[in-house]
Amino acid sequence: QQRSEALVERSTDIICIIDVEGMITYHSPAAERVLGWPPDTVGLPFGDIVHPDDRAKLVHAFRELLREPSTTTTAEARVIAVSGDWRHVEIVATNRVTDPAVGGVVANVRDVTERVDAASRITWQAFHDPLTGLPNRALL
Repeated sequence: QQRSEALVERSTDIICIIDVEGMITYHSPAAERVLGWPPDTVGLPFGDIVHPDDRAKLVHAFRELLREPSTTTTAEARVIAVSGDWRHVEIVATNRVTDPAVGGVVANVRDVTERVDAASRITWQAFHDPLTGLPNRALL
């Protein structure tokens, strides 16, 4: 028990529990370290923290996940940090609604913003002249 608590307390991945109504009922301390979310973020609908362009996709995945107990799904989305920045996250969510100890969907959330930004920079560099910034022949 103590080991599990220590792992959750010190993890850089955020662990959330989301009830069947889509409300965040728990988030680990990593939510404050990574995104600046204070403990009072608990009680918010998860859709409120998701980028509007990603919201429908994530809500659909959540509803599909709720159809089958103990199933797992993965998704990527952007979520808002307290700073106002949108952070890219990778989500692995497992339906634990029927588990009385959990009573919701457990979402393991990892901030992958640096990886996404690096991939975007590499793609841009591959198709643009480094001196002028103009598109190169590969892009044309």
